[in-house]
Amino acid sequence: MAKGSERIALVTDAMPTVGTSLDRFELAGRTITLADGRLTTEEGTLAGAHLDMASAVRNAVKLAKSRWRTRCAPLR
Repeated sequence: MAKGSERIALVTDAMPTVGTSLDRFELAGRTITLADGRLTTEEGTLAGAHLDMASAVRNAVKLAKSRWRTRCAPLR
């Protein structure tokens, strides 16, 4: 259920690749690889976020502005 803009929480499980030139790292004995902006295990399973909090905030603001413009667009 939507709670409105006053009830937003952003969370990121940013991994060691964020803000670095790393394209792989070890996590709990498994190799995690960064390719095309996705972190995956060797089996192809999603393995975390390649997203820092500043980017998460920018994305949320951009999405909120887009939705606001759509809702407030004049009827033609």
